[in-house]
Amino acid sequence: MRKHPALWDPVNPQREWFKSLSLYYNIPSWAQYIKHYQYSRCAFNTLIDRCESYDAFTDTDWCLYRQPFRHRWTRWDHVLMHMPKGRWGALLDYGCGTGEMLAWLRKRRPRYLYDGIDLDSPQRRYAQWRGFQEPLLRHRYAIVTCYETLEHLDDPVQAVEEMLGYLRPGGVLLWDFIDERGGGNVASVRGRTEVLRRLKGTTGQRECYYDAK
Repeated sequence: MRKHPALWDPVNPQREWFKSLSLYYNIPSWAQYIKHYQYSRCAFNTLIDRCESYDAFTDTDWCLYRQPFRHRWTRWDHVLMHMPKGRWGALLDYGCGTGEMLAWLRKRRPRYLYDGIDLDSPQRRYAQWRGFQEPLLRHRYAIVTCYETLEHLDDPVQAVEEMLGYLRPGGVLLWDFIDERGGGNVASVRGRTEVLRRLKGTTGQRECYYDAK
């Protein structure tokens, strides 16, 4: 995947995600978007280099400028497979970011209720602006998703316990745990081991760090 949005997709200014983001941020042109994107990326990388990953995600806009065009379609399709047409239900995305997956699913399964939870950050506030609110009730959701999140948490075990508490009886947890070091990936080996033990038998993805032995 190309790193720079102007190269990654030259027709992005005509895309719905850009129109929504430009309305939210009052960005009048594609050139202005690129300028803000590059500036916020430098700020993000500076904090990461200082090992201030939490501040990088909460105090800079880079994730907000980046996430709308960085889709993981295979995961979204995987979630959609667990949502039969015509049914009602509720879905919670744990680590929802800007709410891109929720917006994509809402178009295809409009009868579902969609909530999202994330750090207090620019991307979370944008997701709230789009209508994706924090969860209010535990044991409510037929589906809880958690993608590209656990590896960024100091205590992923606590996050898993919280996610499981939001599931209703018979609900499905869809998750990954990317096994990469460096950058914003801060989860300890011990934390990974405990999460994998706790989530044994749930529905993961191919990106999961999982030792079948």
